[in-house]
Amino acid sequence: MSLNESWTWPAIVFVGHGGGIGGLLGGEGGLSNRREMLSFTLMWTLAVFGLVFGAAGLVAASVPLRAGRPLTALVLFLIVAGFGMITALIGGSLMGYFIGSIYEIGGFTMALWVPLGWAVVQVLVAVISSYAEVGLNAL
Repeated sequence: MSLNESWTWPAIVFVGHGGGIGGLLGGEGGLSNRREMLSFTLMWTLAVFGLVFGAAGLVAASVPLRAGRPLTALVLFLIVAGFGMITALIGGSLMGYFIGSIYEIGGFTMALWVPLGWAVVQVLVAVISSYAEVGLNAL
């Protein structure tokens, strides 16, 4: 079995080799430079944070909307969604740069699903850390 036909860890594929399972999990189809890794991570982070914080903003806006204050509901939605997008912009940029640097220094290409995984991890950390009971005050 040649190196191009062998099974490899899907998230880490050597640059210049075929990658795992016909190149589907990396290799030629993967991200090979830091700029691509950064942009994919940033775009996935913005999309995932947009969905989660948009839904949270709609839930938060439903309270003043039921009370008959549509302008307050709109402002509340924009504040929640705006803070979510700012968080995603900062977190996605930093995470994309860090993991892109690690993959580039190691000489690996990044599979296309890895930035989505890191975006989901970031939004889960943001949601978990938003609860007061999880913090150090609960100890």
